[in-house]
Amino acid sequence: MKTNGEARAVPAMDAVEAKLGYVIFDRASIESADEATITRGIVFRQGTAYLPAGGNPQAFCGNVSDAPFSGGWSASMLSPGELTGRIYVNLDNPQCVADGEIVIHEIGHAMGLATHFKGFGDDDAIGPEFWPVLATLYANPIGTPKASVVIKQIKN
Repeated sequence: MKTNGEARAVPAMDAVEAKLGYVIFDRASIESADEATITRGIVFRQGTAYLPAGGNPQAFCGNVSDAPFSGGWSASMLSPGELTGRIYVNLDNPQCVADGEIVIHEIGHAMGLATHFKGFGDDDAIGPEFWPVLATLYANPIGTPKASVVIKQIKN
């Protein structure tokens, strides 16, 4: 991870690791790297959340994308089960500042949760349903057949 000094990044990463019960994030290897040289990893940027023309600024406080100010990213960046490119966690637009739950939500996208569901953007940024889904994703080997997925419960 490259936090770019974003103060909300570390507490959000700490919260994810505490809930899942183990270290996930490499906080050192690209932290001091020049951003232009990073070919693979998660990069935090402040003030770069995508805000489409006519969009509600409060609904676009943060996003994950392949570039700052972009609204798009390719799922192939997370294929086959690992981050294969540089992905941005863009926080804040001129009319909205992302809170801690939004930061965790955007990290969830960067970790592989592509679509919203109850407990992950369909209502709150993160809710009680978010943690077991994320834990289950990381508790099963890559490529586990649906019928063999073991559901991992997390205490909220």
